[in-house]
Amino acid sequence: MRFLLSGYRFKVEYQQEDDGTFTGTLDAFDIAANAPTVEELKRELAKEAVEYANEYMEEFQLYFNVPNRKHHAPYVLNVLIQDDLAGVVGLLDA
Repeated sequence: MRFLLSGYRFKVEYQQEDDGTFTGTLDAFDIAANAPTVEELKRELAKEAVEYANEYMEEFQLYFNVPNRKHHAPYVLNVLIQDDLAGVVGLLDA
C-alpha cells in the first residue's frame, strides 16, 4: 500500500512572521499552523493532518462526495498508514 501511495506527499509553504515564528500550510489540505521553528511547524501540521484524516474517514461518505475534497482520499490514506507521527512528518516537503 505504501508504494501505491508514495506519490501523495505534502508541500509545506511557510513564512517567518514578524515575531520570529513560522506560519505554514499544507498544499493538499486546507490546514495551517504556527510554531516557533520550521521543524515544530512541520510537527504541528502533521498533527493537524492526522486529525483531518481521522475526521475524513469517520465521515467518509460526506467528504468523498464533496467535489473539492474527493481528491483528498489518497492523501488521507497515506497519512493513516504511517506508523507514527514521525512517519507523517516524513510526508511533508518544506
